[in-house]
Amino acid sequence: MDKLSLQNPVFATYVIAATIMILKAVSMSWLTVVRMMQVKGGFRSPEDIKKTPLNPDPNPKQLEPVSPALWNALLLSPVRRRRS
Repeated sequence: MDKLSLQNPVFATYVIAATIMILKAVSMSWLTVVRMMQVKGGFRSPEDIKKTPLNPDPNPKQLEPVSPALWNALLLSPVRRRRS
């Protein structure tokens, strides 16, 4: 159990790297939402352009694919969600 302490430099490095990845994953999702709200677009599915209170004037140009860099970061992240 001595290896799972912050005195072990390898474990300490792992904790720091995992913390940075978790913070990145959480912040990227919120930054994406904020950006989508600012430009009123960036939706991924055709059903996302329905008229709703959050999207009062839908436009087919609002549909955008997720950037490959973000998608790769989410797929390679150790904190990825399981698909149902």
